[in-house]
Amino acid sequence: MYSKESLNMNYVRKTARILPGLVLIWLFAMAFGISCDREGQVVTVDFDVIVVGSGLTGHSATQAALDAGASVGWFEKNERLGGSAPYATGTFSAAETDLQRQFSIEDSVALHRDDINRIGKNQADQDLLQLLVEESPKVWERLLSFGIEPNERGPVIDPVHSPYSVPRTMTPAVNSASEYNTVLHRQIEQHQDRLTVYTGTTVIELLNGADGVRGVAAVANGVRTEYTAHAVILATGGYGSNFDLIAEYAPEYADILSVTPQFATGDGHIMAREIGARLVHMDMMVPYFAGMPPAEGQNIGFGDLTSRFPAMWQGDVWLASDGRRFTNEDQPDAAIRERALQSITGARVIMLFDQAMVEHNSGIPVRDFETRLAESDHIVAMDSIDEIAVHFGLPVETVRETVSAVNAIASGNGTCPFGREVVLPLTRAPYYAMEVFGVTFMTQGGIAVNTNLEVLHENGSTIPGLYAAGEALGTAQFTGDGYASGTGNTGPLVFGMHAGMNAAAFAAAK
Repeated sequence: MYSKESLNMNYVRKTARILPGLVLIWLFAMAFGISCDREGQVVTVDFDVIVVGSGLTGHSATQAALDAGASVGWFEKNERLGGSAPYATGTFSAAETDLQRQFSIEDSVALHRDDINRIGKNQADQDLLQLLVEESPKVWERLLSFGIEPNERGPVIDPVHSPYSVPRTMTPAVNSASEYNTVLHRQIEQHQDRLTVYTGTTVIELLNGADGVRGVAAVANGVRTEYTAHAVILATGGYGSNFDLIAEYAPEYADILSVTPQFATGDGHIMAREIGARLVHMDMMVPYFAGMPPAEGQNIGFGDLTSRFPAMWQGDVWLASDGRRFTNEDQPDAAIRERALQSITGARVIMLFDQAMVEHNSGIPVRDFETRLAESDHIVAMDSIDEIAVHFGLPVETVRETVSAVNAIASGNGTCPFGREVVLPLTRAPYYAMEVFGVTFMTQGGIAVNTNLEVLHENGSTIPGLYAAGEALGTAQFTGDGYASGTGNTGPLVFGMHAGMNAAAFAAAK
């Protein structure tokens, strides 16, 4: 994320604690050439393009619009730019890249598309998916030209998502999505004379007229301000922390845990809906395996995930609330695990293991496990499996039957009905259990667009002057019903650049 001091750009900032009321507004107006009406409300500042949001999508859209010659007003409701990038790894997936060729990896755009369709169950918008796979290698090369240093290990098959057919997932040398923002920021600085940045400023409304969207209304310091532009890009991200919105469209996931930042509230979705935009796939949620709940609330961090268990551990037994196993705990395909989670009550899992398994695996792949064990009721160590069943409200007799069946398979009597190859016995106290739940870290529903990233009305027509990109589209539009490795960054970067260029061209034609 970037502070005010790190950006040599024009700024409009919240300063209510410094100057009161009309004096503040008058000083801002004098400093920035903004007119005021008789009620003291700032009226308009004109731009070619307004970009709402400053994550990967906002950075890429702003850079592309500026590069195309547009003047840009860039709005971020937080005090710093960056969006959710500081919380994410830097995976980016593309086919037919020079980096793949350096490692003698044969790949094609068509195979990339087919892999995403396989993972997403052919539910993606095929035109948007084609745009993604065609443009992603070009955007990767563009990012390299901006200064991204690729990881020296080259493309890989990411173990925490459903596997691609070939290695095509790349990362920067420093595996953080913020690396992309950093290099894009350097490009943005070259056009600072045409950029005004508004941090601590929440866009609350799209100004929509007979000819389409003509700007936004935003609030900073309690003052509502209208800003006009020829085009507006919604780079507002997802809604993983807006549990009311989730409950409205997917009530079965109303209590889902979320690793998204608390500012991921679907602002763009809501504003677009208010002017008649079509929202799609809002009933779709893909719970990721899995997260440990905090003491209070629904927001958790990436350090609360247990996704390393399937890839790194052997022996743990997963129980649904009925006390029975429901999947192959070592299943390498994350999509199958995610579907299994959707099949059980509350996407709730009790992960059961014993001391022998801890020693067999040389530890437990959970951050601060001992602290959590001491402080949380969601992680326990007990002398018997019956005690664990009672603690988590599982049917004791059913759990006994499940554990007996596992132990029989481990001793060579029978095979695992779920196809697990390595089955270890549960026989040595202390016995451990963790209560975990499916989590959301990206949202699948979003604002319907065409391949120009123009927002579509409920009636199928475009809403002139309004564009959307990144997670504001919902991941299902470009990947379908599943998580394909790298697309959480690739989509925002590709579609952000595409939206920025198209919005700038639209503005130039006005």
